[in-house]
Amino acid sequence: MNILIEAKIGSLKANHRGETTLNINITRITQSKINNVDMINLNFGEVFSDHMLIMDYTNVRWQVPQIIPYGEMNIFPSMCAIHYRQVVFEGIKAFSMR
Repeated sequence: MNILIEAKIGSLKANHRGETTLNINITRITQSKINNVDMINLNFGEVFSDHMLIMDYTNVRWQVPQIIPYGEMNIFPSMCAIHYRQVVFEGIKAFSMR
C-alpha cells in the first residue's frame, strides 16, 4: 500500500534508491495485553492498542514521530475538541428558541 504524506516532517530522508523514509523512535512495552483480550466479544472503545504514536508540531514542522506505550496524554483545557460538544449544544438551544 502506498501512502502519500504531504507534510513538512523534520526527520524525512531519502535513501540510496531516492525513496523517502521516515525514522520513528519506538519504545516497546515489556508484556503485551493481547492475551487478555476476548477476540470473540470485542466491543468498540473498550480494547486499546499497547502503543500509541505521538508527534510534536513546532516551528511550522512536524518533529520526529515516536511510538510509545499507551498511556496518558497532556492536553490544554482550552482545546477546541473538548468544547465542541458544548458549542453545538448552545447552538441548538439558540436555534430552537427562534
